[in-house]
Amino acid sequence: MSTDAEWELWGQQDPYFGVITDDKYRKHSLDENSRNAFFESGRSHVQYVWSTCQRFLDTAFAPESVLDFGCGVGRLLIPFAFRAERVVGVDVPDSMLAEADRNCKIHRVSNVKLAKSDDELAALSGTYELVHSAIVLQHIEPERGLKLFSRLLDLVSPGG
Repeated sequence: MSTDAEWELWGQQDPYFGVITDDKYRKHSLDENSRNAFFESGRSHVQYVWSTCQRFLDTAFAPESVLDFGCGVGRLLIPFAFRAERVVGVDVPDSMLAEADRNCKIHRVSNVKLAKSDDELAALSGTYELVHSAIVLQHIEPERGLKLFSRLLDLVSPGG
């Protein structure tokens, strides 16, 4: 079974646990408190990325466009959407993208576009001031990952 098929199964059966392997994110355990904790972990991560970029790259760091590669159910996508004008999330499983769409609606986020990922990232056009990915690349076979990483670099806008 390919990793794409495996991730589709995670998306269908236990999508939040598929993102963060903690029992409180298991489908049978997921409640309002654990959902809040899940999304709070995303807000914290995005705040860390933002402050790190401001500290080490540019004190005025405030990208208008963000690409979240491997967006899953929207844990990072949603906090990015509160900070940037345009956010695109890509992932392989349709089930994860559907859950990300539901979560964007729950959080009243409307500046997000979701797209199905493939090895060429064919659904993406243009460039992004921030291309971000977390806890994703380690799940991709090295040869395939190197090609994807190269394509992700091509999507970074000049100065991004």
